[in-house]
Amino acid sequence: MRLKKIIIIFLCSLCLLNCSKQNTSLHEAKDNSRDRSTLQGKWVILNYWATWCEACIKEVPELNYFYHTYVNKNILLFGVNYDQLSSADLQKAIQKMQITYPVLTEEPCQLGQLNQTSVLPTTYIISPGGSLVKKIIGPLTAGDLFKIMSAFFSQDRE
Repeated sequence: MRLKKIIIIFLCSLCLLNCSKQNTSLHEAKDNSRDRSTLQGKWVILNYWATWCEACIKEVPELNYFYHTYVNKNILLFGVNYDQLSSADLQKAIQKMQITYPVLTEEPCQLGQLNQTSVLPTTYIISPGGSLVKKIIGPLTAGDLFKIMSAFFSQDRE
């Protein structure tokens, strides 16, 4: 029993150590890199998905539409694979699911102090100041995201 506790503490420490690394780049599945500093002053939407999640699969066309219609210099949308697939498997999944928005190759731990995701799909919205402002559990439509983001933009103007 004591050995089990030690192993659990060790594994948790490794996870925390991994998240505490000051990685200055976000790596995308299409071999693009983005310096984290380029996120400052922008709204960031992170959508966690998995290939085995039916709601995630149904949500992809909506997120594709939102990305191509509404994402601009002030809003960034990234997918995050919940299962942290290998690079080759991630590429296959992106192609099979027809995801056209950027997908990160690693967990973006330090963005917006995210809690561990346990339900899929889950979407996090991070403000231009870097604070987590909304966590949405369940599938979204492009219209849902547009309404949510419009509400944030109207708050900014007040």
